[in-house]
Amino acid sequence: MLRNKYFLIFLAIFYSNCESASNTTLQLPITINPLVQDSIQRDDLTGGLIYVHGTFFENVTFNDIVKNLNYKPSHQLKKNLQSLVVLGLAAQANGLTVEQFEFIQASKWTIIISVEELANVSNNITLPLNDKMPLIIIQEAMFRVLEKKFNFKTEEIAERLNTTKEEIYAFLEPGWIKVVNFITQKNILALSTNYTIPPFYIAEALNMSLSELYNSTLPQLEDILVNKIDIIKGL
Repeated sequence: MLRNKYFLIFLAIFYSNCESASNTTLQLPITINPLVQDSIQRDDLTGGLIYVHGTFFENVTFNDIVKNLNYKPSHQLKKNLQSLVVLGLAAQANGLTVEQFEFIQASKWTIIISVEELANVSNNITLPLNDKMPLIIIQEAMFRVLEKKFNFKTEEIAERLNTTKEEIYAFLEPGWIKVVNFITQKNILALSTNYTIPPFYIAEALNMSLSELYNSTLPQLEDILVNKIDIIKGL
């Protein structure tokens, strides 16, 4: 037992010394993307546990863990990475394997936001990010970044979906898709009103069906608002 303890400590130190430079972005929402990302720094013990179970933690998501343990997402999202790593080990002991992971390939609904953007909108975030920060703070900051970029309020979504902001922050993929759909439709309808163009004609000009337009991902929506706005103006 003592030998195993020293071996784990050795691996933790080895891992922390060999870890590459931290990234400056996060794949979000954190609920459906890899739980362990380089932009969140880990202490030696947490890093050692991750290293020992490298194949498992390379792709495991918050989504995989809470589904396996049948836990309520909104409660677990208040925990930090250290605690979620322990929950990940509990899920592993409960039979969760890499083959069961839902997002070996990233969800198409994933977005990427820099940690600086997150820190700029939240007084609760200081850089560098560390493994003691509750994950809900990251999710909340993500929504603030999106609110500014896409001109909406999270309260609007909560009202539309008859839920709370806290539960929205903890949405897994089906709930997150509803959030993205709301943001996209709100922006398309705003374009329609501003330029007096029916949404159908906006979709047609972009070589999309109306359904495809309304089901755009956030990167696709941003591309429309930034790079294709002249096409819409010219209708």
